[in-house]
Amino acid sequence: MATSFNRRQWLKTGLLGSSLPLLQPWQLLDHLQEPVPGPSGKMPVRLNSNENPFGPSQKSREAVMASLDEGNRYPRTAINKLKEAIAQKEGVGVDQVLITAGSTEILGLMGLIYGLRGGNIVAGDPTFDYLMIYSELIGAKWKRIPLTPDKYFDLEAMGKAVDGDTRMIFICNPNNPTGTYIPKAEVSQFCEKYGSNVPIFIDEAYIEFTDGGVSNSLKDMVSDNPNIVVGRTFSKVYGLAGMRIGYALGHPDTIKVMQQFCMGRMITPSVPSMYAAMASMDDKWFTDMTVEKTMQGKAMVYDFCKQQQVRYIPSHTNFIWFEADRFKGDLVKTMASKDILIRSYADQPGWYRVSIGTPAEIQTFIDAAGLELV
Repeated sequence: MATSFNRRQWLKTGLLGSSLPLLQPWQLLDHLQEPVPGPSGKMPVRLNSNENPFGPSQKSREAVMASLDEGNRYPRTAINKLKEAIAQKEGVGVDQVLITAGSTEILGLMGLIYGLRGGNIVAGDPTFDYLMIYSELIGAKWKRIPLTPDKYFDLEAMGKAVDGDTRMIFICNPNNPTGTYIPKAEVSQFCEKYGSNVPIFIDEAYIEFTDGGVSNSLKDMVSDNPNIVVGRTFSKVYGLAGMRIGYALGHPDTIKVMQQFCMGRMITPSVPSMYAAMASMDDKWFTDMTVEKTMQGKAMVYDFCKQQQVRYIPSHTNFIWFEADRFKGDLVKTMASKDILIRSYADQPGWYRVSIGTPAEIQTFIDAAGLELV
């Protein structure tokens, strides 16, 4: 991912003095607003943000409490400890790891680095769109490549869309919001073909939920190819979404470039977050339990959909994408009136997304959704 674009050149672009485009309504992310008590006065069942309903784990909670004595110090030491732990786990060098406040910060960082040079970002549609949104705000264009009818990335079409103005290819695998997963061998072959000329970012936020788990990661490609970056998070299987911890794996030269643009001098994560992450990495019982319970919750939704002839997309994540045509009205609004939060997308009419909560929460959703069938 070689680039000669440095901070001095960035300032010379005059971006700070330019007129930035206004956010469109679909970019305001209303679904991320803080939940408030619903019509019943109770807090809603939160099945709209793909959070882990079982975490944080007990070990991470204990680690947070034990770390408070270091709360008066900047987190450099804690961050370095986590980098070392991640490097050992992932089989890469410490200089190939960048710690951020959630993987969203990584996406924004990549959007900043490559969006400032204009051009286009090639990505499927729909997908997790933050990198492209950020890039569009600062000058790039999103080349939207429609998914296949089965809601998978069309890698062939994505490759054909690459041109001389392409600054990056983005692949979220497994994909959000569809839950589909492209096998490692296919994505690896794609990266080998296009990664010699174009930077490719692989978002693996949900990789632990795939069959085979992290063995499906493309992390092994980053050491030899500066154009390949893998993004991970502690928000999902580790249950630490509120702690805000993510990390990028890349070639040492690539990580250096990313560090140049990293906000907060690479110390945005907190000391408790770092220790929570380290403890979570060692808590195999908790992550195994999370995956097992998630599989059970998905099976409950699958059974409901099959019984009621609701089309759904088999998921490799902790959420399910399902079709709307068997339900009356706007199911998101109806569920909200019953204190249950799920997702819809204005640019993807006819589909809903439900996160997998606890078995009790999923049963609550199934019972309520069953009353809204046509």
